[in-house]
Amino acid sequence: MSTLKATNIKNVSSGTNNIVLGENGGVVISGLATVSNANVTGGSITGVSTVSSTAFSVNGNAYPSAGPLSNRNLIINGAMTVHQRGSNLTSGGYIADRWSFNAGSLDQWAGDVTWETDSPDGFSRSIKMNTTTAETSFEAGEELSFEHRIEAQNLQHLDWGTANAKSLTLSFWVKCNKTGTQSIHVRAHDASDGYSTSYSINSADTWEYKTIVIPGNTAGSITNDNGIGIWIRWIAARGDTAVTEDAWDTSNIGPYAVSGAMTFGTTIGDYLQLAGVQLEVGSVATPFEHRSYGDELAKCQRYYWNLLLEKGQTDLYLGNATQYNSSTIFMTLHPPVTMRTEPSADISNGTSHFATLANDTAANFDTWAIDGRSGAAAVTVSATVSGTTGHSLFVRSQNTSAKFAFSAEI
Repeated sequence: MSTLKATNIKNVSSGTNNIVLGENGGVVISGLATVSNANVTGGSITGVSTVSSTAFSVNGNAYPSAGPLSNRNLIINGAMTVHQRGSNLTSGGYIADRWSFNAGSLDQWAGDVTWETDSPDGFSRSIKMNTTTAETSFEAGEELSFEHRIEAQNLQHLDWGTANAKSLTLSFWVKCNKTGTQSIHVRAHDASDGYSTSYSINSADTWEYKTIVIPGNTAGSITNDNGIGIWIRWIAARGDTAVTEDAWDTSNIGPYAVSGAMTFGTTIGDYLQLAGVQLEVGSVATPFEHRSYGDELAKCQRYYWNLLLEKGQTDLYLGNATQYNSSTIFMTLHPPVTMRTEPSADISNGTSHFATLANDTAANFDTWAIDGRSGAAAVTVSATVSGTTGHSLFVRSQNTSAKFAFSAEI
């Protein structure tokens, strides 16, 4: 092999030095119109209008060769830092914001689903399903999974349903007490087709980083609305397997597991833990996009807004209400962000969970009802409380078990 040794390389047309080799091995590239697939170590690139690369890496970290560097992650609360509900589930529901647990049609399985501090380096939270009562076997329709749903109008740039459909890269951290094959299922909701694929858990009880490339769906489009665009499930156990794997298929709307997936949930102590999830356009998994807690909370509040944030305290101010008549009060609230759609109430119903204060008098009451004149940007609730018509009221929580929240989940 021949070696070319040079201190600098001149541009033929201008005679200027465009590539200069430094004394310590650094390289300076300047004044060129295009640099394509160049590796620069210990140097710099200046005065170049175009850098073209299929694998763009900075300090050993891969970055997208096209598209934005911010707002790459299509997953909301991928770091699982926001959790406006409780920290423990024993049945299906949301454990961290935007992260739901599915336990479908099970005969025996029981377990704890928890919001954990155990997490891989760079993260502070994870979600975990843990088996306390084992399932003998999983039959058709029986399932254990984590799920994340993405709003359709946030996915229009994917161009799905066209020849230009963009691929997606899913990256995440996973931990399990067993080794073997696990399943991922992606469903394009409007197109009614799905994509089943797999990943391997190589070491038990160890955080492992996984990346999966999901090809663009050329056959089915995503409707531009506030409904479900796609949902992704990390399937720990499922009684059905996919007809087709690693391909979009209308027979694969499932959700289905892949063939040969590990046996999970049939032994007490089986657990699956998930953290640091990112979904982005392209075929390269870039470093996780850490957003501030405030930014992530605001994104989550489009789907769920909890005024008490699990504070578990009394005398917490909720808002101002008006005594509409001698037995009914109304209160209108404005969410911190416009919700996805008119929300439903997620409010506790317990003796003296709430109270009004007016005219130096407190009146306890049990619950609220959402009013039909509510919308995504203004929510009106009413309650049965005796008082003087026309009075202005101060409203507060009155019990540590009180819950006052609104849901616009997809």
